[in-house]
Amino acid sequence: SSTETNGVSPNEEKIELPRFDWIQKLEYITIIFYTKAFSNPLVEIQKPTNDRTLVIALTYYEHTYKNELTFFEKIHWPCDVTVTAETGKVELVF
Repeated sequence: SSTETNGVSPNEEKIELPRFDWIQKLEYITIIFYTKAFSNPLVEIQKPTNDRTLVIALTYYEHTYKNELTFFEKIHWPCDVTVTAETGKVELVF
C-alpha cells in the first residue's frame, strides 16, 4: 500500500515549475519560459486587458501553470510565439 504526503503520491514524479526570464530591447520585449525538454507545452495567451496586462497559461504533463504579467507600457498584440520542442523553451515576443 502506498501513502500520500501533502496530496502527492510517493510514486508520482515531481514536476518542476517552469523557469521564467525576459530580454528587453528598445523595440520589443521577449518573455521566455523554460519547461522540461520534450514536454510539448500547450501555450494559451489571453488578449491583454488595458493593453498592458495578460495571462499566459502553460500546460504540460497534465498540469497548468498560469502567469499574469503587467507591463509598464502598452505591448504589441498579437505576439509572436515560438516553442522549441527539444528544449521545452517557449518564447513570446511583444
